[in-house]
Amino acid sequence: MSAEIEILDGELLPAVVTAPEQNPAAVYLARLSSGSRPAQRRALELIAEALSGGRFDAEHLPWAALRYEHTSALRSYLAEHQAPATVNRHLSALRGVLEEAWNLGQISAEDYHRAANIKNLKGSRLPAGRHVDDGELVALVGACRRGAASAGVRDAALLAVSFTGGLRLAELVGLDLADFSEADGSLRLVGSGSAC
Repeated sequence: MSAEIEILDGELLPAVVTAPEQNPAAVYLARLSSGSRPAQRRALELIAEALSGGRFDAEHLPWAALRYEHTSALRSYLAEHQAPATVNRHLSALRGVLEEAWNLGQISAEDYHRAANIKNLKGSRLPAGRHVDDGELVALVGACRRGAASAGVRDAALLAVSFTGGLRLAELVGLDLADFSEADGSLRLVGSGSAC
């Protein structure tokens, strides 16, 4: 994501160079598990880039200078460019760094609480996939007919079962010939205990 906003003025807020034990971002990252650290480090780098127009990285951004107007604008910016879960992960990292800036005595309690008082986004993205209309389904079956005889029949059967039964991919992949009952034309779904 490119930085399209610039919230902090680089001339007024020079890059901060501090020892790691005094850097709020470094202290925050150090308290995380090794599995969480890389993702949150990337989140902080993106935040630093967005807040400074690309002038500062997470190590040099003056985190203690952030105020509510900065964090609120950042939340809006992230909401336009990221999925809600990603935005919330970034906001969690931001809150963590602000908390460490407060713990280190670099920001007042009032400024910390105001800057960290940004709400998570609600909502979620639709699951992957889309509606396939009748014309597309006919075209898919036509492509199966034009394919190799055995593969074409198999693929057409998978399409038919998938669309008429509303099967999920895992259910479709788990099908076996033994699941089909020729006597009554039913198909037993593996693991679901139901027949279609």
